[in-house]
Amino acid sequence: MSTTYVGSLVSSDPRRSLFHRHYEEAKKARKVGLSCFFLEPYIDQLSHSHAIKLYKAVVVPHLISAYKVAIPSTVAEHTLLQDEQHRFIRHALQVHSNSLTFPLFTETGLQPILLWHLLMCLCYILYAVEQEDPHFVWAALLDSMQLAD
Repeated sequence: MSTTYVGSLVSSDPRRSLFHRHYEEAKKARKVGLSCFFLEPYIDQLSHSHAIKLYKAVVVPHLISAYKVAIPSTVAEHTLLQDEQHRFIRHALQVHSNSLTFPLFTETGLQPILLWHLLMCLCYILYAVEQEDPHFVWAALLDSMQLAD
């Protein structure tokens, strides 16, 4: 279902979402993550530390760039990216796909992607609060707070 509102097309179809192209990054992150482990059968398995360095260097940029600066309102907004993060870490640690997720982060020292997203949102709010009166960011923040009341 879609409708035009103030000159913009608003749709409930996820393929027509404003941020759909950002979630294409989940597919890129998966391809890059799989390519990191492609040569394992021919050489030796990657050590955990090397796999984590590769994760931070080539997978995280895709996962982080896919987030908009807004706190996700539904589970579906971050599930794809979170699944890709879990898939890579499980493969790096050589654990089953049904394993618990919290040991993945305690063993590797990484943070869940949702936590990164919330930290990015909080840093942006801090940036907006530190701006002075004539900035558009400050005006947008004030407008959002007025709408919330």
